[in-house]
Amino acid sequence: MDETTRLAFPIETFWPAVLVALTDDTNARTEGFNRIIKQTKRVGCELTNMDSYPGRIMVHIASPQGREEHEIRYRPAQVRRARDAVFRALVLARSSN
Repeated sequence: MDETTRLAFPIETFWPAVLVALTDDTNARTEGFNRIIKQTKRVGCELTNMDSYPGRIMVHIASPQGREEHEIRYRPAQVRRARDAVFRALVLARSSN
């Protein structure tokens, strides 16, 4: 019984990593959206006039650089998988040689 108790602690500690390894599911899409929202909010941080806040954000998004930052490519009805990114990196590495 002592061995079972000793084994339970590491399994509980590393269970999220084990699940990712078994299922290949990630929260990359959610993290990406959160990053974009935070970047957009940072654009208006130095503004003291709240009337110009929405305009400043719209200018940031409409600019070519802002549009590139806010462009999100996603695959509907599919879950992004960590191994897809690794596969694309391998394909790019092979094609550049």
